Amino acid sequence: QRWRNLVPNLVMPFLRWCEGTKYGRSSCPPPDPLPCTCGIPARNVRVLAIYGDRIDHLSLTYCDCQPLPLTLLGLGLFPGSPVRPTFAFDINHLLWASTFFLNGIPNISAWTAALTAYLGQKAYEVPSTESLRKPFSKALQYFQLVQQRADELTRNVVEAYRAAGGVCLVHACCLVRCRDRTATSHYFKEEDHKPSGNDEAPSPYLRSRCSLCFPSKPEKAPNKHFDSIQCLDACFQQVRCRGTAGDIEIELVRTCFVTPADIASAKNHVESRRGTKSTRAKASKGTDDLEAEDRVEPGLRVPDSVLDGCERSFLAANEHREKASTSVFADTGLMGMICRHDRVILMANVTSAGEKQYYAVALLEVLFRELPTWWRAGVLYDVGCNLHRSTVKWNLMPKISDRIEWGISVFHAFGHQWPCQCIYHPQKRDGFGLSDGEGCERCWGALKKLISICRVSGHNRRLFLLNLQITHMDETSMQHIGSWLVNHLMRAVTRQEEAKIRLECCGIDFDTLRSSWKDQVAAQAKPLPVASKNLVGTFVSNLLSMIESQATTQATMKRIVDDLATLPDDDSAADRRLDLSIQQADLEASLARLSGRIKKGVQQLMDKDKACARTLRKAQSDAFLALRLQARALKQRVRNRVRERRFESERLERAYFRASLGTRSSLLYYHKAHAQTADAIKRRSPGIKRLARRYNEICSRLKDLKQRSTVHAKKQIPKEIDIDRLFNIDLDESVWEDAGLDLDEGDTPPAWLADDATREGIKAIQVFDRAREEIVRLCHEFRALALWLTEEWEATQCVQLDCKGLFSFVKSSDTI
Repeated sequence: QRWRNLVPNLVMPFLRWCEGTKYGRSSCPPPDPLPCTCGIPARNVRVLAIYGDRIDHLSLTYCDCQPLPLTLLGLGLFPGSPVRPTFAFDINHLLWASTFFLNGIPNISAWTAALTAYLGQKAYEVPSTESLRKPFSKALQYFQLVQQRADELTRNVVEAYRAAGGVCLVHACCLVRCRDRTATSHYFKEEDHKPSGNDEAPSPYLRSRCSLCFPSKPEKAPNKHFDSIQCLDACFQQVRCRGTAGDIEIELVRTCFVTPADIASAKNHVESRRGTKSTRAKASKGTDDLEAEDRVEPGLRVPDSVLDGCERSFLAANEHREKASTSVFADTGLMGMICRHDRVILMANVTSAGEKQYYAVALLEVLFRELPTWWRAGVLYDVGCNLHRSTVKWNLMPKISDRIEWGISVFHAFGHQWPCQCIYHPQKRDGFGLSDGEGCERCWGALKKLISICRVSGHNRRLFLLNLQITHMDETSMQHIGSWLVNHLMRAVTRQEEAKIRLECCGIDFDTLRSSWKDQVAAQAKPLPVASKNLVGTFVSNLLSMIESQATTQATMKRIVDDLATLPDDDSAADRRLDLSIQQADLEASLARLSGRIKKGVQQLMDKDKACARTLRKAQSDAFLALRLQARALKQRVRNRVRERRFESERLERAYFRASLGTRSSLLYYHKAHAQTADAIKRRSPGIKRLARRYNEICSRLKDLKQRSTVHAKKQIPKEIDIDRLFNIDLDESVWEDAGLDLDEGDTPPAWLADDATREGIKAIQVFDRAREEIVRLCHEFRALALWLTEEWEATQCVQLDCKGLFSFVKSSDTI
């Protein structure tokens, strides 16, 4: 409480120190003594002043009207405790330590040990490392808080001048706000997140987070789809163990963390909409697989069967999957909302074991609360298809759902079904340009150095460190935002030119290609008819396996009969004849069982869907159709194995990442896990390649049958898999294509399916359109950046001129 009361009183002295020393570049002049007004006799105290290269012993006097911390700050020192400090640290040294920790791992123990050893080598009488660590840690933490409060005061002055329209009447209110804000919270406050007051622009908070995505004078819908692009993701590495030492509450300045009240409100709303577990179980419980009808729910474009497959592919879609044990960790992770410029917009502290949907709902509700009512946003999420489904099915966000365009992040797209990719992939649909939706992943990579520190920190200390690092990341990215825009513009222009060359080689006009892509999406995203998914899935796959086993058994029996016919009639072959007779009897019994099961399965299929049964019976006599069914089943197995291998590769990367952060014991464990995973991947790769070669053999047999038969002359032959590029997760690789594997017996396949030029042209037109969208959006962002820089420049210069000496600590326009 003493620190919280002291920090606001240190802001103005710190700014005066910055002014007097030109931000530490010159020596600090001694402060003028102030007359005592309290009437209490002055007290003496000895303070150990620790600089980066020396130690001074100071004897100071103080009284109630001139507290000791203010006296120390006037000397360029920061106290190690709020009352009667015995240690004080050079502000320049704290600035260096703060900057170093923001760019490296914040290891206080190592820093104090190095400082103690260095001063000891210079023959100074230094205290022990342990006695120095705690006051240095407190001094650094609250010095960083004073820095943030000073920056906030400067921002408030400029913002208040801008809001006043050039009349500078803001110094009094800013001083009062800076000195009297004694309420404490880790999360943002209402005054920081107050809407702009009109329906024309985003709130000041959003403009402070990213002035390119949320300009003060926005241009509506730059690409006629949505006005901004954000991505969502959760990280379950940023945990905090239970039983860590308690710490005091710290007021964070301009924090991006949403309040627990917003998360609790979203949780209650989501659970009330979705009902109890038993209600959801009854709603999701269907009939037999053969009777279940695939359909597209109102408000969606992807069938339920496809969304179910995506949900099975991802852990994030399974809310009940425990990713961090709540019995071990008090805080289990973070969920963030990042803009397309990799700047943090909002962050939520996760306390549940799984990736619950209400965290994403809470972030979106808070975001749209700060936006005008006409604003539309594109949201990229690794399981955006399932979150969209839940939003529509349970009406989770009734007020804003029609203002959200959903998509899936590029890196996670390989795990989604192809129809889902056609609808939700950002580079296969309109509006997202070249945005990849992986800003959260880059944010988690920048925050990974805090994992080991935050794991054993207190709750408040953890949030303070995360907020401090996020603020530093945003400031750093803003310094390079011009280069970011230029690089992305050059990349977009290059990709557009390359796509234009491919389109010219294709020889098909743009509108035809776009129409062909729409036809392809409509055809591949349509619901499957009754039981047809089972024809290619479990039911018919089992029947085909039994038919294949039947053929193998018959071939074996024929060989045994031939062997029996060649055996001599004398006693020398009696034992051999007996063994073959026993094998023949066993095979006959097995063949009878298989025939009965096949007949029963076909009859069951006939009762449910006669067309599918006729297709299956035809496959028993039609070699071409039977091979095509086998090829389709094999290709699905290859896809599943490739996806599994990719997930194992992610585990390999996580093992390496954890090993680089852990202790010696955990290092050995993760190195072992790394070796086991790498060995598993190495062992399974040949098996996947064998499946792909078997599939290619069937494709070759289909090609031979087509050449020898006039009946199948117009049939589409599936494309062989390129073994060398088998493990490439590019969505345009042959392993993901279904051309020639459909059960539809149409003789005239569409151009997007059969014509190679059209297929290549569709890929090129998508790149061309996305690059064009990116260029349009970048031009709007260039104008937003110029507008922001102009406003900052004019406001800062006018504040300097109008405030005279009142706010001479404001950084000059040359510095800006």
